[in-house]
Order: sequence, then structure tokens, then C-alpha cells
Amino acid sequence: MVYNDYDPMDTPMKKTAYSTAVTAIFLLPIFPLVVFPSLVVPFVTGQAFYFRILVEIAFAAWAVLAMLDARYRPKFTPLTIALGILVIVYLIADLVGVDPLQSLWSNFDRMEGWITIIHVFALYLVMKSLFISDAGKKLWHRWINFSLVISLIVTVYGLFQLFGWVDMHFGSSRIDASFGHPTFLAAYLLFQAFLAAYMFFDAWKDKDHSTFLLYVYAIIAALFAFDIFETGTRGTFLGLICGAAVALVTFSIFGERAQKKWRLICAGVIGLVVIFCAVFWLNRNAPIIQNNVILKRFASISWTASDQSRQYIWPTAVRGIEEKPLLGWGQENFSYLSQKYYDPAMYDREQWTDRAHNIFLDQAANSGLIGLLSYLAVLVCFLIAIRRSSLSFSNKCVLIGVLSGYIVHNMFVFDTLASYAFFFAMLALVDSLDKRKQTSWIERFSISEETAKFMLLPIAVVVLVASLYYFNIRPLQANIYLSMANDACSKPDADVALFSNAFSVSNAMSGQDMLGVLIPCTENIVSNPLASGSTKQSFIDLTIAEIKAQIADAPNNAYLYYSGGPFLKQIGKLSEAESLLNKAHMLAPNEQIISFELASVYLYEREPDKAVSVLKQAYESAPGYGEAASAYAVVLMIDGREADARQVFGADSSLIGSVKAYISSGQLAQATAAYQNLIAPPEDLNTLVQQARIQYSAGNTVEAVQILRSIEASRPQDKDQIEAAIKAVQP
Repeated sequence: MVYNDYDPMDTPMKKTAYSTAVTAIFLLPIFPLVVFPSLVVPFVTGQAFYFRILVEIAFAAWAVLAMLDARYRPKFTPLTIALGILVIVYLIADLVGVDPLQSLWSNFDRMEGWITIIHVFALYLVMKSLFISDAGKKLWHRWINFSLVISLIVTVYGLFQLFGWVDMHFGSSRIDASFGHPTFLAAYLLFQAFLAAYMFFDAWKDKDHSTFLLYVYAIIAALFAFDIFETGTRGTFLGLICGAAVALVTFSIFGERAQKKWRLICAGVIGLVVIFCAVFWLNRNAPIIQNNVILKRFASISWTASDQSRQYIWPTAVRGIEEKPLLGWGQENFSYLSQKYYDPAMYDREQWTDRAHNIFLDQAANSGLIGLLSYLAVLVCFLIAIRRSSLSFSNKCVLIGVLSGYIVHNMFVFDTLASYAFFFAMLALVDSLDKRKQTSWIERFSISEETAKFMLLPIAVVVLVASLYYFNIRPLQANIYLSMANDACSKPDADVALFSNAFSVSNAMSGQDMLGVLIPCTENIVSNPLASGSTKQSFIDLTIAEIKAQIADAPNNAYLYYSGGPFLKQIGKLSEAESLLNKAHMLAPNEQIISFELASVYLYEREPDKAVSVLKQAYESAPGYGEAASAYAVVLMIDGREADARQVFGADSSLIGSVKAYISSGQLAQATAAYQNLIAPPEDLNTLVQQARIQYSAGNTVEAVQILRSIEASRPQDKDQIEAAIKAVQP
């Protein structure tokens, strides 16, 4: 076992605790390969549960060891203190935020929140306390090398996707390997590329270094960089370039005189990179670039590009920060900020945003200026720890580079487990190699073996079992039940008990996710002529009950009201639907899709004047939105205002004509149905893609293809990519 390289343990309990903690830490890098197709959101939940379970085991074992042996107790360095303050600030911000439960638990789609923060902080404490002294440095090398082996497997998987040998999970042009999303893969490989460089320079300074080993590190670093490029994640690839440039600049300016030759080489490489980037940008419209999907993405970088949502999201984030400047809205609560300050000009982009896609704006929005300052303090302390560490100067430059690249990456996207885990591991690395002698007041006390055996160990086991059950087993069980229930939804004899079982073990992490699956499932059952009346009624009753329950838990979440309103309208409960949609409209006044549904209810209730009022606001908030213009024109016709309808810019005259014909013949119901067909928007793209992934992962190829077809119908501009994805999943 790996503990044999360290000081001999003087008791079996110490040896067992140390071995357990180190083994769990060494198993952690495997998490990118952990994908369970049977889970809902399989590329996120499986990895997160695996990671959390191992961290909890490692932390419990380390806690016992630290109590027995003062050498393994955490040292209160500036970095540790800064991280501890940041974690506490996050907790306070979450507890006083808009939706504390959401902040603490997050959801299946993200698997973040404070729960993830406390786990990565625990990882930091364990790694910095275990991997110490000269033997600890060997453990760091082994851990990094093992991580590089796993990342090489992930990289080869991505290459296989690129060559068409295995299926892609996210479109047909951007590789995602075992992460299910190109951005998550890119963030993961960003750290791995710099870790490969770290090991390259560590091997280089070894007088007996192997030339073959140097080639290996250089080649895999290049492979990681190539895969980052093929993910098409522009912010991350820019982060890779900027991080490498910062590392080279640091070395060329501050390197020792004896390294003059290498300093000049670094300066030359920087110059070549600048020239290459300039040539690429000046020729960005050349056919060779425009005909390549990935190169075209990089050439299209622009603040005002048609696919660029940040020009709307970032100002929205600023408005939210201005409203709650001290402690923010709480983690995972950006959707509340977004619904309140939603920019109507985003009608053809994201309807429900949960991130600012900028690390500094996200920090300020989530935990206020106090949280942002705490986060910046961590970055500063990281730099100080790098300077004070016993690392070689070249490796210090590499770590400065990875920090720079990470910051640039996060200025355009956001953190996930793939970036959190390795960022905190890097923090532990530099802090564990601090060359100053570190002391701590907690080293002064000692605990006897007997006390540990009969008191400490039982407490640690009980706490570990409780955390494993509450943080992992229960939400994992709910996820499995939800997946089983979702698989049965296409059958007319679907058993509502599957959903009841899922909700019975649900917690704050999974409730809204379950409702998001239950509502479309119930709609399918209700519209299925083969389903019995009792089956339909049981699903309706459960759905209504859960809509009320979820709204009670999150009374200011506009999306819950928006989700429940159309369902209640479909089953004929118009007054209840109107109530929910009115509340949604009040919480998110600029969301046009809510206005469309609310106007639909008004038409069914024979109140076209109210529909006109609602849609007038939607139309005037974004006159270029053709669907809003057409919907507004139709309700004007139904309200008897034909002249006004024909003046609406962009209204479909043929549609107006058909509506006029219905009204003239007294067929108001058909006119309302025409409006309903008009506003029936395609499902949220992200939801559809996720459903397609789930169906395909579960072996339901036909259902996956059907979902992809529905995406194609709503996004004809992506037809080629979607057709390629369909070919990939069809036998």
C-alpha cells in the first residue's frame, strides 16, 4: 500500500486510518469515468456521488488519524484561513439567501451548492494534511501521475468521438468524452494539461531524469490541449493560451540568470503565439477557417455575436448585485435574479438562466461583495503559497499559469465538479509544500489509543454513515426511482407508485427535478387513449399535489408556477392555471413565454381583453420577436380589433385570415385553438437534449430519435448536426 513509503505507523489503528484515507484519495481521480446510464442526468450525478462518497470516507479516516497523531493535523496557513472564511461566507449567504434549500443542496442537473463546497474544502484539508514532507511529495507525484493516466483515457475517448468510432453526447461536432458536455471536459483537461507540464518540469530537474518520460509528459500535454480545442469551448482554450503565456512571461522575466537561454526561448515562444493569434484573427473569414466547425466557432468570438447571451446576462447580474450587494442571493439562486431582471431581447436565447457565466459576477451575485472579496483573498493567498512553497521556480510558473488559465476560463463559463476538485487539489498541493515550519495550537493535545478506540472511532463511524446516507444514498435512491418512473411513462399502464416511491425519499436536491419529469409524464398518460381512467386520475392527483408541495417549498420560483400553469390548463382547471400563471408573470414580468400561456388561459375563459393586455406588453418589450407579434395580432383579432391587428409589425396575415374566418362563423373555440397552436413553443432545448441523452443511455433508441427530431423541428439551423446525431444513435 502507498502508506509504506511514509513513516512507519506505531499502532494498527493509525495504519488503518492512514491507509483508508490515502486509498480513498487515490481513487478520486477515477470520477471522470464514472457514468451510470440508469441515473437521471447520468454524466453529472454519477460522478458527483462517487466523488462525495470517497471524500467523506477519506475525511472520516483522516479525522481519526489526526486525533491520534499531531503530524496530520491541519496547519492554519493564510490559505487555509482564507478558504475557511470563504466557506463560512458561502454558508451564511446561502442561509439568508432567497432559497436556502436550493443553495445548500443544488439539484441533479448541477450537483453543486454548499454541499459540494464543503466536500471540496474537506478534500483540501485531507490532502494538505496527509501529503506532507518528502514522502508526501512522492505521494503527490503518484497521485498526479494516476490522474494523468485517467485523463489520458478520457482524452482517447474524446479522440474516438472525433474519429466517429464512438458516439458523441452533445451534438455532432464538439467532443465531450465521459462528461456529457464539451465545457465540462474542457475545464477538466485544462487542469490536466498544466499537471502534465508540472510533472514534465519536475522530471526535468531530476539529474537522472528519463528522456522518454519527458517525451511522454510533453505528448500527453499536447493531446490534452488538442482535445480542449476540439471541445469548441472558446473560453477554456483561451484560458489555456493565456495561462501558458503567463507562465512563460513569469519565467522569462523572473527566471535566474543561469536560465538565460531558456528565458529567451520562452520569450520567443510568446512572440510566436502572439503572431499566430494575430494571423488567425486577421484571416478569420478565410474559407479554410469558415469551413471548419471548430475554427469557425473561435473566429466568431464577438460580444455582439448572435449566439452570445452574455451581453444580456452580465448586465442582468449587475442589477441583481446592486439589489443585494453584501451577501447576494445565495448559491444556485441566480435563476431568481434572472427571472426578475430578465432582458426581453433574449427571446431567441436562454429563457431560464441559472449562471452569469462569469466567475466574478457569479461570486458577487451568489455571496455578495463580501463573498467576492473572500474569493479574491483565496486567489491572492494561493499566489503567496506558491511563492513560499519548496517547488522549483519552473513549477511555480506552471502553477501561476494554471491559476491564470482557470480565471480566464471562468470569466466565460462557471465552475463544475471537474474544475472544483482539481482547483482545490492544487491549493492543497502548494500549501502542503510550504517550506516554512508550520505550527498550530491543535498540535498540543493528545488522545490515547483507548479513548480513540472506544469513543472517537464509534463517533466517526456514526457520523460517516449518517453523511453517506443523507448526502448520497437518499438522493441517489430518489434518482434511481425517478429514472425507473420516467422509463415507464411511455406505457399506458404506467404505475404512479414509481413516482410516489421517488417522492417518498426525495429531499431538497431532487424535488424540482422530479416535478420536471412528472408533469410531462402525466401529460403523456392523460393524452394516451389506452390508459385507464383510474391511471390518469392517479397521475393527475399526484401531479397537482406535488406542484403545490414544490411551490410551498419555493414560493418565489417563477419556473414552478410556469410549469404547473399549462398542466392545469390542459386538464381543465382554468382558474387554478390562471392563478399560477399570474403569479409567474408577477415574479418574471419580462418572460414572454409566461405571457403566452397566461393569454391562452384568458382566451379559454372568454376574456380576450385581458389576453390583449398581457400580450401587448410582451410584444412591445421586444418588437422584433415575430412570435410575440403574431400572438398579439391573433388576440387582437379575437377581441374584434382587426385594424389594430393588421398594424402589428411582423404579424402573419394568412394566420389572421384564418382566425378571422373562424370568428366570422362563430367558431371562437377554433380561433382559440389556432392561437394555442401558434404559441406552442418547442420544449426547452436543454431539456430536450437531456431527455434524448437519458433515453439513449437507457437503450431507448426510438425515443431518443423522436426527441432529436423534435429538436430538429425547432432548430432548423442545426439540421446537419442533429441528423448526424440521429445517425449515430440509430442501429
